[in-house]
Amino acid sequence: MVHNLIMTKKLLSFSAFLILLNSCINMNEPERQAEYIQTLKSFNPRLVSILPDRIPNNMLTMGYSSLINLQEYGNPAGIRMTTKISSLMEYNELKNQFRSKALYVGLPSDSCLLIIGSDEQPDIKNTNCTSIFPIPYRSAFVLNKSNKDWERKTREEIYIVDYQYGDLISNANSLEETSGSKDAFSNGFSTGINTNDENQTVEYWMINW
Repeated sequence: MVHNLIMTKKLLSFSAFLILLNSCINMNEPERQAEYIQTLKSFNPRLVSILPDRIPNNMLTMGYSSLINLQEYGNPAGIRMTTKISSLMEYNELKNQFRSKALYVGLPSDSCLLIIGSDEQPDIKNTNCTSIFPIPYRSAFVLNKSNKDWERKTREEIYIVDYQYGDLISNANSLEETSGSKDAFSNGFSTGINTNDENQTVEYWMINW
């Protein structure tokens, strides 16, 4: 429980950083592109393979936390980008592409999900899940702006493309597991997308915790 509470505080700080970044970027387009590309390059290619290699024109929101936060402060590192697909055909094609290579497809309320930073964790001993799939807190919860509470998402679908548990040191040249994890789920990474059929949005995400 103590570990979960600590992780919750870390992830809420991580989420707050992303919200701040979304609302406060005032750089011009070349500078934004350069910073985004540099952030991508700082991670091992496996972790960012599904993310756009440049900021697309249909980007709605974006945020990221560098590896420094993980390596020096123990806070999660990651990238999140939400895009809007105007063409329904293109949107469905993109969903099908991710569905074909996803390790997991489901809803934010599914019992087999390990939500990084949440106290609501799966009962591993009593679950029928073949695997426990990790996702970022913001992939399962959304901030209610009226009451400031984090609420479970109900209109999105989750596609997990890659994940691995372990105390991982991730950079552009290596992805190696180290010893000393507190438990099987204390550290790792996960990559995937959230889709919203009503808004035709695709949110790309990666988290390394």
